[in-house]
Amino acid sequence: MIPYYLESIAIGSSGAIDRGAFVSASAGNGGPNGLTVTKIAPCVTTVGAGTLDRDFPANVKLGNGKVIPGMSVYGGPGLQVNCIP
Repeated sequence: MIPYYLESIAIGSSGAIDRGAFVSASAGNGGPNGLTVTKIAPCVTTVGAGTLDRDFPANVKLGNGKVIPGMSVYGGPGLQVNCIP
């Protein structure tokens, strides 16, 4: 894994976020293990694409209680509740 200070997405997104911009970045095509991604810059929404003939609900619950509905191609067990601080 590349340190944040050398990762171009982390460097560019940091400046944009400091100026109030919303930043999203591609998850990439590989990670160290299954179901993992390589782009993990802080405060960046990481997005990915997949192909499957079905989808699964994947809602995100924010710290203020707001729920943002979404879909996933992963239908396995849910992640732990407090995955992201």
